[in-house]
Amino acid sequence: MKTVQEAIAIRASKQKVFEAYVGHINRWWPRQGTYRYSFAPAGREPRHIVFERGLGGRFYEVFDDGSELVIGHITCWDPPNRLEYTWRDPSWPGQTDVSVSFIEENGVTTVTVTHSGFGAAGIPAVGAGYHTGLVEILAAFAGWVADESLLPGGPHG
Repeated sequence: MKTVQEAIAIRASKQKVFEAYVGHINRWWPRQGTYRYSFAPAGREPRHIVFERGLGGRFYEVFDDGSELVIGHITCWDPPNRLEYTWRDPSWPGQTDVSVSFIEENGVTTVTVTHSGFGAAGIPAVGAGYHTGLVEILAAFAGWVADESLLPGGPHG
């Protein structure tokens, strides 16, 4: 599988959904599901996952000992419409690409995530597992966003 894609609809404006995806990823990103959603090395625990805003910004994880691992870099920054970034497991020979689009219609934003380049990165068989992970990650994201009180401008924010 060279490309995986999944979409989810969330009842919120695309501005709010984009901000939640980028600005609050550490709050909604699951650390465990079918797979462990962290690059923390053995003996270390994940602490934070972060997007640095803007073109070229890092997408990285911070571990309990203060060390960091850069997962990728932002290659397209078009808030609140689109976000694209690279993704690379340290054990892979190359990097993959993630594209996230945010399309709003009648107060519902559809978030579509496309993770591609597994073949070009030299890991074509990995894509199937990443599809399972993508389903779980988007479900966690939608569940977090559904509680509008967690977002700026929500009932309590």
